[in-house]
Amino acid sequence: MDPTRISFRQLWIFCGVNDALLPKNQQLIADLKDKGFSLTAVKAPGTHDWTAWHYSLIHFLPLIFQKD
Repeated sequence: MDPTRISFRQLWIFCGVNDALLPKNQQLIADLKDKGFSLTAVKAPGTHDWTAWHYSLIHFLPLIFQKD
């Protein structure tokens, strides 16, 4: 990916600290940062379940509706 050709208004990456996908999630974050992408990486208690999704959604959704 070329960060000069792709523009994200908000790149939010969330993962539960007990999620089996956490290592791959952390590698994706590192790879994107190495390529110059600006992003918000968030971890919280939980696995890949509704509790973790709920936490992520209540913190992310307000960002969608913010004006630049």
